[in-house]
Amino acid sequence: PAEGRAAAGAGGPPADEHRSEAGGGQRIDLSLLGSALAVLVNQAQNAFAGSVPGRLGNAHPNIVPYQSFETLDGAIAIAVGSERQWPRFCRALGLPALADDPAFATNGDRVTNRADLVPTLADRFAERTTDDWLAALTAADVPAGPINDIAAAFASPWAAGRTVDIEHPKLGTIRQVAPAFDLRATPAIVRVPPPLLGEHTGEILAELGFDESETARLRAEGIV
Repeated sequence: PAEGRAAAGAGGPPADEHRSEAGGGQRIDLSLLGSALAVLVNQAQNAFAGSVPGRLGNAHPNIVPYQSFETLDGAIAIAVGSERQWPRFCRALGLPALADDPAFATNGDRVTNRADLVPTLADRFAERTTDDWLAALTAADVPAGPINDIAAAFASPWAAGRTVDIEHPKLGTIRQVAPAFDLRATPAIVRVPPPLLGEHTGEILAELGFDESETARLRAEGIV
């Protein structure tokens, strides 16, 4: 899982630093449970402080507004992560009075009064399209992004080069997801399509030392 790979990546640099200073490698031990718990750091701090988090859907437990909203034609995710962004956000939504409301003056106030604020924002977002809101929020320098389905995610200009077209022996040209990583010296490529059942049996048996007559016998007897 991604959490495990991230944990392994985080453990590598300090282990390498120790090797450079003291010499010798060391074992990096990680588990699925430990990796999963590590990504719960924000929620864990709430629990350690005596407040066991409940379900919040797509909302951030400690920052408001920092969540998704339904729009006229889809959905959008917004992240008002600082006090400087809050008045810009309110003006972009055409709700400047919210910026002056003492009930929402600070993030702490907005967390306390989440139940009063979020419905007002939800009603406003529902009035216009996702693209309209993205344009307004981007112009106001407020972080926001569309919530895409899978097809829309791959159609996004940000996903350019994230797919490849390859030839399949039965299906013709098919689209595949490209490798998530790239290598400068030896670029990662998808060279062949998914194999058909038994497509490479002959080649594999030849590599294992079976001659053509032995392979033919195995096929005739239904072994391969």
